[in-house]
Parts: sequence; C-alpha cells; structure tokens
Amino acid sequence: MRSVAFLLFFIVGLFTIYVVTPLYYIFSLFSKRLASYFRCVAPTVWAKSIFMMVGAPVTVEGRENLPAHNRICFVANHESYADIPLVFIATRRSPGFIARKGLEKVPVVGLWMYILKCVLIDRKSLRQGKLAIEKGAEQIKKGTPMVIFPEGTRSKSYKMRPFKGGSFKLAFLSDATIVPLSIVGSFKLYEEYGAVRSHPVKVVIHKPIEIKSLSQEERITLPEKVQEIIASALPDA
Repeated sequence: MRSVAFLLFFIVGLFTIYVVTPLYYIFSLFSKRLASYFRCVAPTVWAKSIFMMVGAPVTVEGRENLPAHNRICFVANHESYADIPLVFIATRRSPGFIARKGLEKVPVVGLWMYILKCVLIDRKSLRQGKLAIEKGAEQIKKGTPMVIFPEGTRSKSYKMRPFKGGSFKLAFLSDATIVPLSIVGSFKLYEEYGAVRSHPVKVVIHKPIEIKSLSQEERITLPEKVQEIIASALPDA
C-alpha cells in the first residue's frame, strides 16, 4: 500500500506542476526576486512532501558548512532516484543539475529542468559534453549553484563507484566553492528491494573547498580527495 500511495502522490505532484509552472512565469513578469524565491520553495516543499508520505525521516548534518554565497558546486554520491529531492531538502536551495540528455523530453520533468537551469549532457558527444560543462560553469558564475554526481550513475548501495575526474571541470572552470555531500541510505527507499519502503535517510554537508586556494597538485588529486571525504560519512559497504 505504501508503494501505491507514493506513486499516486507522485502522479498528483506532477499534475500540480502544471499549475506551479505558469505561476513561476507570472511571477517572473513582475518580480525576479519573487520568482527566484518561488523557484526555491516549490521544489523543497515537493521534496519534503515525498519523504513525509513515505514515512522516511530525513536528517541533515553540517548545514553550518553551507557558504553564504551561491557560487557553489555541490558534489554528491548517487545512491538512488531519491537523491535529487534530498539535495533540495539538505541545501534549502534550488540548484541546477548536470543531467543526461533526453530527460528534457519527459513531460513536466523537462519544464522543471528548464526552470531550475539544469544543464543537459550528451555522453556520446565529447564536443557537446564540453559545451555543457562550460554552460554549467557560467551558471555558477551568475549565482546558480550546480550539482554533480561524479559516479555518473546510481550505485544502489553504500559503496561508491569511481568518480569521473572530468566532472570536476565544472568547478575548475567556474572557480566555484565545492561542497561535498554524503547521501546515506537513500537506496534503501526503493532500489534495494524494488519497492518503496520507509527507512531513515541522512545527508551530511561537509566543509567547503575553495578551488582558488588549491595548488596545481591539489587540483589533480581533488576527485580522489572529495570521494574520500564523502565516503567518510558512509557505512562500510
């Protein structure tokens, strides 16, 4: 019954976006500040409602580590489909995501990807991938935080896949502040058994890393360092 309730809630949520999205554009016509606030609040409310419906308590540690500015590149492990709403809840912001090309064609999802200023990447095209990363870097420079999952796909467990070093070009090109996020236990909500279940989930926000302060050698080893930081909050796989 929990799975059915969750799916019904999710479907209802998608339809409500048809109301929410026009509101965003209406607000944009009158006040950019109001539109920006709405863009932040709506996804967070949606995300909290999902976990409330599932009965999955969410704990967030380390919010004091969040920078006051928005020139941020969030770097997180990727356990589950639930990771995106978890990022909204943990950061209390509306970051864009580096996402796989093709998702923009999904009804409603594509609209929100546009509103959140997500950047689509075609993994089959090196040139398009380079342009996408450059676009994401420009978003950060303009004050829109971006999120990357350097594993490239869901791990469906506590054990992380190797980080793809190229993912960090987003942070290097924008001189962003990197904020590592450890997502703990989200795969137990669905991926572990193929059905929605209640389970506590935790997000740990680690201390920020300033790209500008890194030496050339530290930049080379950054992917391994960030992966170690994220892994430090995960149980042994």
